[in-house]
Amino acid sequence: MGTAAKPLVRTCPRLGHIVRFRYCLEGDPGRPCFRIRDCWWETFDIDAYLRDHLPPEQWAGLLQAKPPGRLAALIAAADAARKPPGAEGGGNAGP
Repeated sequence: MGTAAKPLVRTCPRLGHIVRFRYCLEGDPGRPCFRIRDCWWETFDIDAYLRDHLPPEQWAGLLQAKPPGRLAALIAAADAARKPPGAEGGGNAGP
């Protein structure tokens, strides 16, 4: 009898709720979340996974990643919320 693999989930320190690993890989537009290494290192060898699955320039960027300032994060969130539904990068689903 086989067992199904459990999805990789954890509480996101940025959002405050449960997210899947896939969200962390795609959480920032076009790149993994800058905290992905800090969040997942205890679960599995995240560095080896990222080295094997990311382009070299993205991997190097994660090694040097610094969190955005609060103001920059708020501005980015406001810009994303203003985009119309269906626009690249998200937007609101409501009216």
